[in-house]
This record gives sequence, structure tokens and C-alpha cells, in this order.
Amino acid sequence: MSDYFLTPISRDRPRTDGVGDVSSLPMGRIPSKANRPSAIPTVVSARRQRRIFSGASRLDAISHWAPDQVITSDAIAERLAPVVHPRLLGLERQTGVRERRVIIEGGSPVELAMHSVTPTVERWLAAGRDLDEIDLVICASVTRQMLEPATATLIHHELGLQGAIAFDVADACLGFVDAWCVADSMIAAGRVRSALLVCAEIGSLYAELAMRAILAGEDPRTHLAALTLGDGSAAAIVSAKDPGAPTRGIRHGIRESYGEYHDLCVIPAAGQPMLAEPGKLVDAAVARAPELVRVLLHASEWAPDAIDLVVPHQVTLRHTHEGMRLSGLPSERVATTLERFGNMASVSVPFTLSEAIHTGRLRRGSRVLISGFGSGLGIGMLTMEF
Repeated sequence: MSDYFLTPISRDRPRTDGVGDVSSLPMGRIPSKANRPSAIPTVVSARRQRRIFSGASRLDAISHWAPDQVITSDAIAERLAPVVHPRLLGLERQTGVRERRVIIEGGSPVELAMHSVTPTVERWLAAGRDLDEIDLVICASVTRQMLEPATATLIHHELGLQGAIAFDVADACLGFVDAWCVADSMIAAGRVRSALLVCAEIGSLYAELAMRAILAGEDPRTHLAALTLGDGSAAAIVSAKDPGAPTRGIRHGIRESYGEYHDLCVIPAAGQPMLAEPGKLVDAAVARAPELVRVLLHASEWAPDAIDLVVPHQVTLRHTHEGMRLSGLPSERVATTLERFGNMASVSVPFTLSEAIHTGRLRRGSRVLISGFGSGLGIGMLTMEF
């Protein structure tokens, strides 16, 4: 058994979202669901006009990173065996997560971020670009260095940037997609030339909180989602499209929210476990995804079988492939990292995209559909020509 599961979280461990001493965990409940519809419509109302936007940015550089330490789902089941029989937990069977990476000692969100930021910036500079061209830094992580200031300002400082805008975008697992949408809008408006987008998650903190809550007698089903979380980071630089190749980069995007499902995945306060009903949350996302895919592909003038790769946010493998099937997308063209790295929240989408690029799965001209969703419920999709 790894020492990771035996060493209590202390005040000396880097804080994220104010998580420090959790020796006394408050027992929480998922908020009431009085305002949620009793049934999930499979087709989103056509009466509301779709807000499709045309992309103004392209991807110039991207990197990903994960710690070396591996924690398996079997190891988690072994720790929880005194109160939950492994067959009842069935973590790998239910989610598809075989293992995840975690930091054992030391390491803060900014330190994790720099593992990806540094090679991304190096690739940018090697291509003949200048650091001063980065006018915007957005950090889109769930876990933060501290409650204030924005984690992006610390990354800004690490890079020695002068005058560039820096702020955080907080939107759970949809953070990277939202950060790119914000950067794309600012590039389109001529406000910035290039933007650095960063995600760095220490999900293992919430996995530890979940395990402590289960061992204290709470319902393991409420904490199942947190047990899939892993640590890692990803960073990307996006800039204005080349006028000579206007189709390279983001073609179109769509972004919608469904606030009636805001209570399906919550972290009530700093230091408390994440409480979730992941099946219901993902069901709601999968029910809406096909219509959004249809509208987005129509705007991009792409047929489903013309897409070379789908890069989705991943919570369970079953729901990922179900979403592909319902959207009419070839299942063999989906890229997944969930099995090996777990759910890395905001990091999952850019991590998976970066891995696909650096392993040669994408080539010049490849057509990519990026599909993300996060608690809230928010759904965002982008079509991109690589």
C-alpha cells in the first residue's frame, strides 16, 4: 500500500481552494433538487437561437504533464475494504479508471502548472516567436494556489511577463474550453495577440477527502466521482489565425449552460469533500450533446464521418462511448486518457489533445471536435482544423 494513503493531510501540504487541515471533516449533503425537471429532454428546444461563434484563433503550442506516482483503483478499494466491499465499490468496472497519477509530497498548483508551461513556451520561442507577444494568461483550474490572488498572476510572475493581462476562469471540468473561448473572443476583438492557457489540478486532495468521508461512514456512492480524480497539468498557447490560412484553427464553437443541474456535483466549501451524483450529471450532458454536435457540425460544414478525432472530457468510458454513438460519431476516433490518468478535471481535455498531437495521432489538416462539460451544468464544443 502506498504511503500516500497512510499519511494524513497536514497544514504543511500546499493548499488548494483553502484546503489545509482536514482533521475534522464536516458531513455534507447534496443540495435539494426541487427545481430540477423530472425528465431530461433528449432534444434541446429549437425555439432558442443557437449561439454559434466563428473562431479567430489557432493552436500554436501545447504540452502536458503528470506525476510519476501511480495509484490504482485496486489500491483504493483495498483501503476502503474495512467499510466497503470491493465488489460494491467496483470503481474500475463502473468508470473505466484503472489508475491515476498523484503527487505524494510537495508540489503546488503553480509548480504543477510550470511542468507544462515551460515546454509550451520553449516550443513557442523555438518557432521564432517572442515572449512579449503573450498578452494574456488564463488559468482555468479547479484547484488554486490560494483563494486570492488569481493563480494566473503567479504564473505571469514565474514567466517574468510585463503588462500582460492575467486572470482565472473557474468552471470545473469545462475550464479549458471556456478559457479558449474567452481568449478567442479577445483575439477576435484585437485586444490580445496571443494567450497562454493553463490548467493544473491536484485532484488527489479531493480523493483523499472522499476516502476519509467514506471511512467515517458516509455513503460511498456520493463520493465515487472524487475517487477517480488524478493530478496533472496542461498548457497551450493560442494566437490569431494566419490570414493566409484562415481555416486553420478554431472554425466554430458553441457554449451553453443548464443551471437546473447545478447541484449534481458540488464542493460546498473549502476543506469539504466533493459531493456528486455523477451518473445523473453525465446523463444530462449526454442527452444534450447530440443536438449541439449536430448544430456545430452544420455550421462548420462537416459530416460526422469527416472528423478525424474527438477529444472529449471523460468521466466514465461508458458515457464517453455512449455520447459518441448518440452523436453519430465513429467510436474508434475518440481519444481517451481516463483509463491511465483518471479524471483530471480541467486538465483532461488539453492533456488528451496534447497527447494525441505528440504521439502523432493528428496530422496537418486533421479535423478535430473538442467536447467538454462540467458541473453547473455547462457544455462547450469547438471544431478545429489542426
